[in-house]
Amino acid sequence: MIDPAGRPQPANYEAAIAALQHMVRSRDLAGLPETTEALSRIVETIPPNGAQRASAVNNLGNAMHLWFEATGRSADLREAIRHYREALDSARRNDPQLSLYWSNLSLALLKLGRRGQRLELIDEAAEAARQSAQLSPRGSHSRIAALLQLVDALRLRGKLAGAEDDEVVAVLREAAVEAPVDLPERPMLLLRVGTSLVNQFRRDNDVDNLDAAVQLLYEAAEVLPAGQHARLALSRLGLALRLRFDEDGDPEDLRYAVDVLCRGAADTSRGDENLATLLFHLAGAAVEHFDCTGGHSALDRAVEMLYRSVSRLRADDRRRASVLLSFSELLHRRFGTSLDPTMLDAAAEFADKAAACADVLDEDRGSALRALASCLIHRFELAGSTDDLDRAAVALDELDRLAPADGPVRWGYWMQRGQLAMREHEQSHGKNGLNTAIAMYRRVLDAMPEEDPERAAVAVELGNALQRQSKHNRRRTYRLAYTLLHEAAELRTAPAGTRMRAATLAGHFAAEASRWDEAAAMFKAAMALLPLVSRFGPAPDAVQRYELTTMVADAVACVVRDGAPKQAVELLEHGRCLLLAQALGNRDEQTELADELPALATDLRRVRRLLDYLPDNVVGAATRRKAMERQRDLAERWTALVAEVRTHPAFEHYLEPPAFEQLSGAAADGPVVLVNVSAYGSDALLVTAGEAVGLSLPSLDIRNTAKYTRLLLESSSAAHIREVLDWIWQSVADPVFNVLNYYYVTTYGAPPPENQPWPRIWWCPTGPAAFLPLHAAGSDGPPGTGLSVLERTVPSYTPTLQSLLHAREAEFPIEQRRDPRVVLGNRAAHTEPRLLAQRWPSTKVLELTESARPTVLTALTEPGPVHFACQGTQRAHDCASGRLIGTDGSPMFIGEIAQLRIPSEFAYVSANEVTVEQGIPPDAIAQLLPLLQHAGFKHVVGPLWPVQDGAAIIDALYTDMDDDGALDPSGAAVAVHRVVRALRQQHPHDPRLWAAHIHVGP
Repeated sequence: MIDPAGRPQPANYEAAIAALQHMVRSRDLAGLPETTEALSRIVETIPPNGAQRASAVNNLGNAMHLWFEATGRSADLREAIRHYREALDSARRNDPQLSLYWSNLSLALLKLGRRGQRLELIDEAAEAARQSAQLSPRGSHSRIAALLQLVDALRLRGKLAGAEDDEVVAVLREAAVEAPVDLPERPMLLLRVGTSLVNQFRRDNDVDNLDAAVQLLYEAAEVLPAGQHARLALSRLGLALRLRFDEDGDPEDLRYAVDVLCRGAADTSRGDENLATLLFHLAGAAVEHFDCTGGHSALDRAVEMLYRSVSRLRADDRRRASVLLSFSELLHRRFGTSLDPTMLDAAAEFADKAAACADVLDEDRGSALRALASCLIHRFELAGSTDDLDRAAVALDELDRLAPADGPVRWGYWMQRGQLAMREHEQSHGKNGLNTAIAMYRRVLDAMPEEDPERAAVAVELGNALQRQSKHNRRRTYRLAYTLLHEAAELRTAPAGTRMRAATLAGHFAAEASRWDEAAAMFKAAMALLPLVSRFGPAPDAVQRYELTTMVADAVACVVRDGAPKQAVELLEHGRCLLLAQALGNRDEQTELADELPALATDLRRVRRLLDYLPDNVVGAATRRKAMERQRDLAERWTALVAEVRTHPAFEHYLEPPAFEQLSGAAADGPVVLVNVSAYGSDALLVTAGEAVGLSLPSLDIRNTAKYTRLLLESSSAAHIREVLDWIWQSVADPVFNVLNYYYVTTYGAPPPENQPWPRIWWCPTGPAAFLPLHAAGSDGPPGTGLSVLERTVPSYTPTLQSLLHAREAEFPIEQRRDPRVVLGNRAAHTEPRLLAQRWPSTKVLELTESARPTVLTALTEPGPVHFACQGTQRAHDCASGRLIGTDGSPMFIGEIAQLRIPSEFAYVSANEVTVEQGIPPDAIAQLLPLLQHAGFKHVVGPLWPVQDGAAIIDALYTDMDDDGALDPSGAAVAVHRVVRALRQQHPHDPRLWAAHIHVGP
């Protein structure tokens, strides 16, 4: 049986090894006794120093290991371990199977250690695995197997010791890096390592681990064949992306999470064990993406996928309630964007189903009841059904039974009880509901920690309730509300939008009590938060933009009444620039920061998004404490980042209003009149070189302004337009000229002498006054009396003071004036291109259509005057709706133009109209023509409303502006004034023919 060198005879030994390998592969152990006996006899015949003894003893150990697998007897496993140890003792240094012996010993020790929970055996198993890995070539299959055995040993040791071993993740990462691409186990290894890194991140909060997990799980999902493991990889990748968003605040992670989770859910069948986890994370990622960005594309995809997939959940799946609840929250958000009542109905239905799930934990049932009550209260607000209030009360009664006596769940219950009581008060107008709501909100604030970021939202709810109560006990209510809201506005850990609402509400309380100093202080606090909301928050809809515009107007009015007109000018300018940038997407301080200091700008955006996003499912006390610490750290980080930005020369006043001393330069060539309309008083802010005067305009109240704006925009009657112009003269222009006459010593008190230059004036109407034709205001009488703006000045408009300053500083080569372009969007205006071509033969015509829009936009970035032979249109309540219509009816929005770098000195818009929607007050940041000037054109000319015989006006204007074969925009304001005055002289009683045209610019 043994050859002279101490080797077993090949026939017997190879047969035993072949039989052993067959049993390992097939698990057919019928021949195990004979094979074990054969191997034992072979070992007995090999001398202790025989070359093959180590291999033979190792294989005998494998046979005993198989006996353990078959019988489960620990004695067999101990016998296997004895043989493995002997194999290592017998092996020579150069034995090529040495790493295999260590690996077999490690595996057996681990099994025995697990069975007996013996740490010393597990430690020995780990050391044996290290030896095996060390002896194996890097990247070899045997080394990867040894590293994974080491991971198993370390994990078991950590489990028994009650602490995870940090070496686990390091070893797993090493295995993943070394694993050959052709290793069959590699895809599963990537999944395993990625999962471990996610778990490690949850322990140590090391973002590097999370980044590595995302990469590995992505790769695993790509290489794993379709099936259970691929879906598991997609599920864990979605989780990793959500966790990374919590750290970095990048909404792209959430959008990508929605993509991969939709992909995983689409591949599942009924009862799939991964489906619930996939759907839970899908709904959560979509809700977080919407809350962070305001965009609903990810929301729509998630809603569609959950509708298709939720019926495939197993009825006994323990995660079913969590999925149904998450779907309810998703549908509730979708209702908020679509206002589709069926979405709200479905949200309530799924919350109800979640609460009714069998074996659901009390905590999950409580969350479902909260969601159900929220849907029902919201549905009552929409439809007014008292049944919804009754059902909400029943749900809250059940929540009262489940909620702990104190803590976040109980606070949430009190909060919803307050909201329900407010709705009941609104229905019955009784004091009981209002008093209950106030008591509930105060109970929440009394229980919450001082630094809890949710306090701000509760204070706003309480403030709204107290505002209704203030009619009965104004003095006591005022002080309480003002104090609570002031504290909420200063709570740095709360979202900026909530803090701004608190400051605004406090300002309203003070203004309604005529406490102008306190009103001004709180509105200034709200204005300081506005850039955080407008630059870093989700894009607002038209209603939210209207609320922001109103807040700016109210702030300005209160500051004027507090006796600080210069500061009012600063705030109005700051607010308008922020809201214009938000609505149009044009360049501002933030885009300049991104160009100059991109890393710092990215950090600011990341920290702000994280600070302003509060998950609504933080109910555990420990989790909430951690969230509060996170918010505190983020607030400190935000303060440090802003301070760092302000150390750079170009950004010393980052986020602050521009100084009046800088802004007053806009009045170097004549006064600029800012017109502000507010519920707390309307004013003209007269800006001159170095001075500002606040002039109260009592007749320009909100009601009258809306009335005459509607009359102007909805009527085609000359008599109505004359009525509007006369009202504007009496209410705005004449009082303004009276003051200017005092400051400028008669310059603005009468028509100028013959052959003398006309004085200039710039109007900047805001909010409800944005569409008033201030330039054409005049007494309803014959020309020549001097009782009109046109007879005293050359009037122009400007969207902001900074726009006027920038336009005045902009210089353009004279040669550009010879190459005008016509953007043709209205075939009815076909005479206009010919008119320009006859005067300037190099005129280029571009037809605006859906397909040609990119070409037209590119052409606008080239120098030269632009004539828009297009229909401009805008909704009166939304400046972002401004657009130019192409020949095929497709729009080119003002926002698309504003994002270009316009190198043009002049633009003309040949037609314009404003639509007023029923029930929505006309109130915009600015009208279309000033918006075009703000977008970059130095001068803009055109009508405010549809005009007759526009071609004759165009011809007269261009005749006046023609300078030896070139279009000279420098005299555009004077040309418009001259043409409009001539038309007024011819048609004094029909302002439809002359009052519409305006000039915007220097």
